[in-house]
Amino acid sequence: MFGNTNTTDGTHRFKSILLAALVAVTVLSSFAVAPAAAAGDVTITVEDDTGSAIEGATVTLYDSADDTEAGSATTDANGEVTFSSVTDATYYAEVSADGYADASASSITVSGSAVSQTVTMSEEPDELVNETVALDSNTLTVWGEATAEALGSGNSTDVTVTFVGVNQSEGTETQLKNETMTLSGEGVGYSDVTISDSHRANYSDVRIVIEGHSEDINATDYGTTVSVAGGGGSSGGGLPLGSIWGIPVLAIVGLMLVGGYWYMENN
Repeated sequence: MFGNTNTTDGTHRFKSILLAALVAVTVLSSFAVAPAAAAGDVTITVEDDTGSAIEGATVTLYDSADDTEAGSATTDANGEVTFSSVTDATYYAEVSADGYADASASSITVSGSAVSQTVTMSEEPDELVNETVALDSNTLTVWGEATAEALGSGNSTDVTVTFVGVNQSEGTETQLKNETMTLSGEGVGYSDVTISDSHRANYSDVRIVIEGHSEDINATDYGTTVSVAGGGGSSGGGLPLGSIWGIPVLAIVGLMLVGGYWYMENN
């Protein structure tokens, strides 16, 4: 009898110990921490067209999947910025800096290791011309041009000419044409837009914007080509000079005819 009692007590103790162990495992597992996601550093180097570092550029990193911002910082004296321990994913970066056109980098893939990428920024062009010319029934084209300095062998510069239709009554503007030309030597970049009846119906004016690096441009000009009796005429600086040349010419011819008739009558 006593032996049976000992066996029963031992069984109860074993069950109690086992139950306590199971409870402990359950409690401890509830505090278990999931393994950290794989991560890596992302270093972006920002430089200009010559390969020189750009300090103070703002670099913002975004997750390509949902466009959420992953971090933002400014470049150091070496043109670098590093985002530490970035979670595995594919990212893109947007870069801005004073005096430079905005730039970006895409397909920055992080997969548990460090990633480096270089972004090149171009100097923002100067606005050389921003003028508006009026449209009327005689306007045939609106044009703009830029002449390069003597750039020397192997050197070139870009010039962009943009034409914008302006509706003054509605306060709206619509881009009609945008053209970028690469000039070398003392080349001339010329661009124009043909004015149709639809343009005249929708726009009161056309704004001409010429952009380029001022140190590379020797001269700029702009204007309209208008219809006149016997052909077309060109005007510079936005003034429709071609349309008024017919008046003095006709006056001179008229005076010559009157003078000739008077001479014949009196001799």
